[in-house]
Amino acid sequence: MRHPVIALMAIVTPVIAFAQSVPSPADQAATDALYTKMVKECVDVVHKSPADPVYGADSNRKFDAYYNPSDHKIYNNAFLNTAQMALYLFNKCISEKSSPVPSK
Repeated sequence: MRHPVIALMAIVTPVIAFAQSVPSPADQAATDALYTKMVKECVDVVHKSPADPVYGADSNRKFDAYYNPSDHKIYNNAFLNTAQMALYLFNKCISEKSSPVPSK
């Protein structure tokens, strides 16, 4: 015969763990604001960095990125080879400023 307390704990424990892992809306808003600010600062770092000698002066100034709070990912426009130095500088800045953030 099973003990009713053990059966109840098997059901309640995962629910408690899940409730503790979901941030409150206020905490999530603060995190989103922090990531948005961090991404803007790192885009500014890229724009102010010296031009890539291979691809020219505009290669870093054309780089852009943003944080999407709905899916908690950072997106950028570095899909061409000409933006690889800008993407490197951006990723370096992000890693220096924070804990890992998912990136697409």
